[in-house]
Amino acid sequence: TLLRALAEWLGPVPQAVVRLPDGEAGSRWREQTRALGAKGLRVLAIDEAVRDLPGLLSARVPLPGGVAYVCTALECLAPVREPEELPAAIAGRRPGM
Repeated sequence: TLLRALAEWLGPVPQAVVRLPDGEAGSRWREQTRALGAKGLRVLAIDEAVRDLPGLLSARVPLPGGVAYVCTALECLAPVREPEELPAAIAGRRPGM
């Protein structure tokens, strides 16, 4: 949309790579990624079983219970270990969220 293009032009948009675990923990992560994706944020959810990822994605390793890597441009936060903390981590990287 036009508003999304303007937001990206005004400043870098945070992105999250989420490594999804199996089971209940995976369901909690999926719920957060869907909600953030519905807000137009870039969230890439990758199952923990997926290996041999290209480029920098290969550095986003899965951790027990799941993990999210939140980056803006070339700067990344410490890994987010709880799905409920993901919206706040992204909001802290994006003005006006």
